[in-house]
Amino acid sequence: MRLFLKSTFLGFVILSLLFCSCRQLLPVKIKRDKKTEIKDDPIHISESECEYLTDSLDLFGIYEIPYYYGGLSPQYPIAYSYFSLNYDEESAGFQISGGMIGLAENPIVIVDGNYVVIDSKEKFQTTFAPIESEEEALAYVCAYTGTYPQYEFDLPFRYRKYMRILPQSYAEKTENGYLVVSYDYDVFGCGPHTHWYVESFVDFDGNVKEVDRKKAYEDPIEDRLCVD
Repeated sequence: MRLFLKSTFLGFVILSLLFCSCRQLLPVKIKRDKKTEIKDDPIHISESECEYLTDSLDLFGIYEIPYYYGGLSPQYPIAYSYFSLNYDEESAGFQISGGMIGLAENPIVIVDGNYVVIDSKEKFQTTFAPIESEEEALAYVCAYTGTYPQYEFDLPFRYRKYMRILPQSYAEKTENGYLVVSYDYDVFGCGPHTHWYVESFVDFDGNVKEVDRKKAYEDPIEDRLCVD
C-alpha cells in the first residue's frame, strides 16, 4: 500500500511538471482592449550641446533619451546622462545602473535656457508633475520606475511563458490618478533574465507606487548569460 501511494504521488508530481512545462511553451495572447501610445517624440538636446555638457559636467557619457519621454509635459529639450556614482551624496541619482560600474542615470533638461540635472525622484516630480493625461501618466511612470511601454510580443516557441495573456501598455484614469501597465527586464546579473509585467499607480501629483509585478516570460538561452 505504501509503495502504491508513493508511486501515485511520484506520478502526480511528474504529470504536474510536464503540464507546467507544456503550458509555458504555449503561445501567448495579446490583450488589445486597452492601449495608450506615446504620440510625440522627445525634444532632443543637440549634439553640440551634448559634447559641451559631457566636458563641462565631467560626465561618463550622454545619450539620446528613450522615445517614451516624449509623453512628458511640459516638453523640455532633454538628454540622458551617466555620472560616476558618488555614494556619499544624499541624492545618489535618478536611476542607478545595475552593473559593476556604479553609474547614476540622470536626465538633463533645458529650462528657460538653463541646464537642469534631474538627479532625484523628487526633482523629476517637481519638473514634470502634475499628471494630466493618460499619455503623460504612461511616460511619467516608465521614466520614474525605469520600465517601458510594450505593445507587441513576438515570443519564440522556446520561451518560458508565465502569463497566457499579455496586456498592451496603457494608462487608465481613476478617481485619484492613473493605473499604468508597463514592462521591465532584468538586464544585469546572471540568468534567468526575466521580463516582468508591472502595474503602477501614479496620483495627479506625480507620486508613484508599484501595485503588482508578475513574471511575464524568459528566454532559456539567457539562463547562463551574465551581464556585469
